[in-house]
Amino acid sequence: MVQNHNTVDDNLTRRTVLAASLAALPMAGLASAEPKRKQLLAPALKPGDTVALIAPASKLPDAKEAEEACSFIKALGYRPIMSENANKSWGYLSGTDEERAHDLNWAFKNPEVRGIVCIKGGYGAMRILPRLDYAAIRRHPKVLVGYSDVTALLNAIYKKTGLVTFHGPVATSTAREYSTNWLQKAIGHASRVGTFAQPDAATASKGDLQLATLHGGKARGRLVGGNLTLLSHLMATPYEPDFAGKILFIEDVTEAPYRIDRMLTQLWLNGALGKVKGVAVGQFTNCDEQDSQSPWKCKDVIELRLKGLGVPVLTGLPIGHVADKLTLPVGAMAVLDADKQTLSVVEPAVC
Repeated sequence: MVQNHNTVDDNLTRRTVLAASLAALPMAGLASAEPKRKQLLAPALKPGDTVALIAPASKLPDAKEAEEACSFIKALGYRPIMSENANKSWGYLSGTDEERAHDLNWAFKNPEVRGIVCIKGGYGAMRILPRLDYAAIRRHPKVLVGYSDVTALLNAIYKKTGLVTFHGPVATSTAREYSTNWLQKAIGHASRVGTFAQPDAATASKGDLQLATLHGGKARGRLVGGNLTLLSHLMATPYEPDFAGKILFIEDVTEAPYRIDRMLTQLWLNGALGKVKGVAVGQFTNCDEQDSQSPWKCKDVIELRLKGLGVPVLTGLPIGHVADKLTLPVGAMAVLDADKQTLSVVEPAVC
């Protein structure tokens, strides 16, 4: 059979174009290979400094939350300034992706702004990661604080810029003394943050704050982590945290035990858990209530997935969706001593 040379050429051309097109696509299925960023610290916040309030994820239900956020910042001794789009609404989000990314980029570039606190989490921070000006963030390092959905911002910015960020209260959190004290230790003083203490059992908020050692030992490494759901969703993206040699901390809320199992299993199967030097487990708030018929509770699946890693694992820390919460600096050097049941940040998190 005689083959038509034009057809062969056309097929080759199509394959060449297809290969070029595929090569041009982002490597969504692989973590990006980037040069290691030099550690970067933001200036410590001082009384009277201007702090920008942004809403990078879910929309605010009403003006009351914005007022509460401003009151929270004032109580810390700072001057709040609301970002342009914080009170907007787009579906279930606080403004479009462009508007929410604009507010965070604006806050980093604005010379008047000295720090940034997220008003709330919810969902949506992941959507704006490709729109952030990481070069500008590196040129203008500032304190960035939040937790829950904000986990995506904290870890992506640390990976892309080397800037230490802060997993701590959002501006609508309950302003309890324990939480605000640890927040101020982390962002307000250019000194070693110190060894975290548990809240007073008599006044502690709801949560399983009883420390437990799943695997003994002592480990030293930089902190990385946050909300488990967000960490699992960052995997195989350009914003996937580097887990190698790190102290991982995790928390979550209203996730059934089998979903916690699924996310931890994902981190185990892709090798992330095999790279960490230790695991600090925070609060998994209202997780058992999501599947009350399950014979396994949240603590059971955490033990099953983490105890056998062969690294120090400490559970019951006040991290996450509880009123009494720690502020953990993502990227700061820490020591986890599971035998003594302590977690210490052994260097300053701001300059």
